[in-house]
Amino acid sequence: MKSPIYWHPALYTFVMKVLCASGLAKKYEYLKKEIGDLRVLDVGCGDCYLSGFIPREQYSGLDINKTFVLAAQKKGLDVKTFDLRRDAVPEADVIVLSNVLHQLYPRHEAILQRIIKSAREKAIICEPVHHIASSGNRLIAWFARKMNDPGYGSPAERLSREELFELFKKYDVTKIEIIGREAIAVFVK
Repeated sequence: MKSPIYWHPALYTFVMKVLCASGLAKKYEYLKKEIGDLRVLDVGCGDCYLSGFIPREQYSGLDINKTFVLAAQKKGLDVKTFDLRRDAVPEADVIVLSNVLHQLYPRHEAILQRIIKSAREKAIICEPVHHIASSGNRLIAWFARKMNDPGYGSPAERLSREELFELFKKYDVTKIEIIGREAIAVFVK
């Protein structure tokens, strides 16, 4: 069952601001700098928060959540419905995948490969390094998984910080930056 945070982009934005606090703005400023003047494809764009940090003509997004896609289109953003589990990833100068990889466990590695392959200049992957859904408290972990369900289930397992970094290294990550609770991995082609 889809979590309430995925019912509307405003709810999602609110939850992200609470979870990430001041790290959220720092993350997007960092992404803005990494993207520069290249065109970006925001895969799993959610609330399209990134679009507020770069020129509109540089931005396009893809998301599985039809409510989020319609809200973005009403704002005049170039966003389309897309299922990363099945659809081919279109090529783009820069592809950003933010807070999505953990949702696709255990197929996360194949997804990462597809994202990197489709990026002409660079791929940027943002992932939490600590998951509330991995809490040692079973009740907290269960609740966090339920609140993190985008509508097709939330995996019980998450990559640890060490596993995430090993995965990034396996695909020749150029650099990893920790901002707030997230690791931002940049793969330059």
